[in-house]
Amino acid sequence: MSEEEGSGVLEEEYDEGSTRDTWAILTWIVVAVTILLNLILIGVLVIKRNLHSIANKLILAVAISDLIYGCMVSPFFVENYVRLNWEQSLAYCRFYTFYFTFHDVFAPLCLIALSIYVSLKFTGVTAELKWKRQIYIAMSIGVVAISLLLAVPATVQAGVFQDNPPDGQFKQECRSWDVYTMLISYSIFSSLCFCFTFSFLFSLCILGSPLLRDVYDPDEHTQRWRLLLTISLVNIFYIITGFLLNFKELSRFLYKCCAITSPLEDINNITYDVWNFVLLVGEPMFRPLVLLSFYWTFLSTNDNVY
Repeated sequence: MSEEEGSGVLEEEYDEGSTRDTWAILTWIVVAVTILLNLILIGVLVIKRNLHSIANKLILAVAISDLIYGCMVSPFFVENYVRLNWEQSLAYCRFYTFYFTFHDVFAPLCLIALSIYVSLKFTGVTAELKWKRQIYIAMSIGVVAISLLLAVPATVQAGVFQDNPPDGQFKQECRSWDVYTMLISYSIFSSLCFCFTFSFLFSLCILGSPLLRDVYDPDEHTQRWRLLLTISLVNIFYIITGFLLNFKELSRFLYKCCAITSPLEDINNITYDVWNFVLLVGEPMFRPLVLLSFYWTFLSTNDNVY
């Protein structure tokens, strides 16, 4: 969702046809798996009526946003980034940009809210907390409001841009001039997720101590370490899947503002772009995959203390 790839650094010339075909196939596979896994996750939570816990409500909210992303945004990665030929209208380009940016803010904010809630629940703070319902409602409204607000700049500056050089490839892309929202939000959210992840992993080491074996109820103990492990993995995948895209945008920004050609000259190639966008499109796939793999028992039953 950034400005043009043409940064002044020349890419190596070679036939990209087979690479782009492979890129497109991988993207479609990831999109299909994303939709399937999120449908399963939403179906389990709704059919089992297991939405009484705050943790599961946050998981459902992220799953719904991931499902919409997988249906309305991810499929168009192929024509916009792989084929470099945006075929939709300007109005849909703006919606595409809006939801791309909204999701980039909403999903990590929900993960951070989930991490904060679990931390407070783990330490027993929520047991003595007053006005819990009002606080949770205010946090929910705040997450949605911030996501909508931060999606505005990229949406306003979005458009369909054409590049038709005399001796080059014709390009028609949906993109936005605003890259600062994505860079800043990813930097902040990934840092917070990183901090929570390592605190959770440290807590897992403590929970694994034989000295605490008889301190907690066995069922509650099992759910605690399962939930901490699951959130840690989800946060790690969020950091990994967004790193390559944001690193390239940062490199392009440094090139334009300070004429720093490295590392952009080393990563401005199609191989990097394939990994970049395949990981990016896989972000809403890894979340339900981790949740269904490591937290299935507590998603499918009502025996849930969180």
